[in-house]
Amino acid sequence: MTLDMAAPLKSGWRRVKFGDVVRLSKARSQNPLADGLERYVGLEHLEPGDLRIRSWGNVADGTTFTNRFEPGQVLFGKRRAYQRKVAVADFAGVCSGDIYVLESKDADVLLPELLPFICQTDAFFEHAVGTSAGSLSPRTNWTSLADFQFSVPSIAVQRKTLTLLTAALSVVEELLAALYALRVLRRSMEMRLLSMDGVSKRKVGDIAKFSSGKGIRVSDLPKVQSESNPVPVYGGNGISGYTDTAMDGTSAPTVVIGRVGQFCGVTSMTVGQCWITDQGHRTRKS
Repeated sequence: MTLDMAAPLKSGWRRVKFGDVVRLSKARSQNPLADGLERYVGLEHLEPGDLRIRSWGNVADGTTFTNRFEPGQVLFGKRRAYQRKVAVADFAGVCSGDIYVLESKDADVLLPELLPFICQTDAFFEHAVGTSAGSLSPRTNWTSLADFQFSVPSIAVQRKTLTLLTAALSVVEELLAALYALRVLRRSMEMRLLSMDGVSKRKVGDIAKFSSGKGIRVSDLPKVQSESNPVPVYGGNGISGYTDTAMDGTSAPTVVIGRVGQFCGVTSMTVGQCWITDQGHRTRKS
């Protein structure tokens, strides 16, 4: 989602600063358990690009977090904002000090349900990243975020926009659920095939041979595919970048198996010409 700041304003629209229509919540809970709060959220619990909070910690296990949030409020990760961590709370709890708790100041000016979508726009993230300070762990601050400018339409237009965005989000959720179910089904089928009785078994080495890929400086590779770098580079954990040259013998689908470190055994399937690093084994027919 993008916000075109250069476009002329339409009738009924007006330019505002983020801090004029959004409030930074300063609610605190010094004793979450006594306040009836059972869950806490850290940055590690927020997934980039996912507006839902799908994991959390239990307050009973211990936490030093005191920032309180309520259902409907927006959680925005201010540390390493380039990770694009934004979520809408559907329960009450406490969260890390590296997470801002945001809410609409006035529902008659900005619909609260529209706020998370605004926080997901490219323009908002570019502003947050551009105003972050610090080398190892850059953080943006509320004063800088409050200065972010964007255009707000009438409430009627906001409601129509929200309906479309909510419908699109619902489709995405259903697709993700289908993909998860597909992975579970595939795993079940694989386990079934490997454990079937009465089926002859052969060693993998009898039907395929393995060789490692070729070294390439993955850290220097662009992470986005382009016309000048169209060839995917597979490492021990899938695609790790793109380059301009394909490795010989990779035009056909190839199985890549991670061979070192934490990705040892991780399997990927290529779909066309590619480069395979020395962090992975490639399979070939015997």
